[in-house]
Amino acid sequence: MTIEELYEVPAYDQLELLTYLVENKTKATVHLLITSGHILRGIPISIKKSSDHETLVRIYTKNDHDQSLDTVSQVRLSRIEAVEFMGNDTYDLIEVLSKGERSKQKVYGESGRLQVAKAFKALSQDLLDKTNLQIEGPEMELPKNKNQLNRILQLTEIIKGCLVDLLLEDDARQSFSSKFSKLTFENHSELQIVKTQDSLVIRYPYTDLLKREIDPKEFEEQLLRVL
Repeated sequence: MTIEELYEVPAYDQLELLTYLVENKTKATVHLLITSGHILRGIPISIKKSSDHETLVRIYTKNDHDQSLDTVSQVRLSRIEAVEFMGNDTYDLIEVLSKGERSKQKVYGESGRLQVAKAFKALSQDLLDKTNLQIEGPEMELPKNKNQLNRILQLTEIIKGCLVDLLLEDDARQSFSSKFSKLTFENHSELQIVKTQDSLVIRYPYTDLLKREIDPKEFEEQLLRVL
């Protein structure tokens, strides 16, 4: 983890981050500074509303040597003044702080423009072979950097799998066929799938080597909105 990576992490409130830890069972150790001045150290294991509508946080407690005490502490969220996240080898602190948006930088290989062009062609051919949909593209302004090209190559494979899986369904295929004849990739800060005339435009940080790869579930949800 570097300070440069931390600069890129979005800011979330402590409830959002603690909820992420619990839902993803990261087993990340945190320090909770309580209004009384007491510090709780341990792993968040649940977050629930009480009968009086207060949010309760349960912590599987540890001592200062990171050893389990086999006890569970419960504290009201309103009493937590600060949360300190302890980075170690068991989880990725960048991924936790960004709620999974960023993780340790993936190392990409090198690819050429010709390889990417062939992958684009294979995408449209697979759509034709498997769904009987003929679509032009994808079109994209390709970078020169070979690592970025390799990332685009890998993202293309993910997008192809997502498109084929969804367009095997009759209603999705019919809707797609009536609206789109072209496919376009555009660089953007986040995933956005939009309709521009007869083109399906898939915006994503294709060349940002620090960004996570496309989440198929999020891709499907956005695609369904434009069908």
